[in-house]
Amino acid sequence: MIRIPEARREVILKSMEMGAMGILLPQSETVEQVRTLVECSKYAPLGSRGVSLLRSHTRFEKIANAREYMDNANDQTLLLAQIESQKGVDNLEAILDVEGIDAAFVGPNDLTQSLGIMGQTDHPKYLEAIDKIITTAKQKNKFSGIHLMSVAELQPLIEKGMTCNLWSNDVSMLMASAREGVGQLK
Repeated sequence: MIRIPEARREVILKSMEMGAMGILLPQSETVEQVRTLVECSKYAPLGSRGVSLLRSHTRFEKIANAREYMDNANDQTLLLAQIESQKGVDNLEAILDVEGIDAAFVGPNDLTQSLGIMGQTDHPKYLEAIDKIITTAKQKNKFSGIHLMSVAELQPLIEKGMTCNLWSNDVSMLMASAREGVGQLK
């Protein structure tokens, strides 16, 4: 999974040809942005990704049936629209209506900043946005998800129906383990 900087053909194609199994598009706010993501990351008929079948994404192996490979790649490629602003929340239904978009993925820091309540994940405006994201994704038969550092924060959202979630990160887990070990050695 690669988090690209923007919805631009060159960036998307480079990621896909390197072998990405999915792309996370930050600051997804418009249908045009997510259509570009789909157009450049999916093969025809869903998109117009270039057909170069002897690269790292094919493990440099000759593809016997190009159409079968392309259909399978389209099915297996996960595309996430990262919702990080009020505009993204406002346009969520239309964003998730774009064929090829699989999930609405929340960026909590940027979302709270956009809502004018930086870091206040217990604020009613934030909770309303989260509920809308979960509900809309369920209605559209898509995933919703978020990246949080705390199990205590993540668990209630899983219980509400978020199904594409990230917890913590490698650096935080490594540091927590290091602190525990050093503490035991003192």
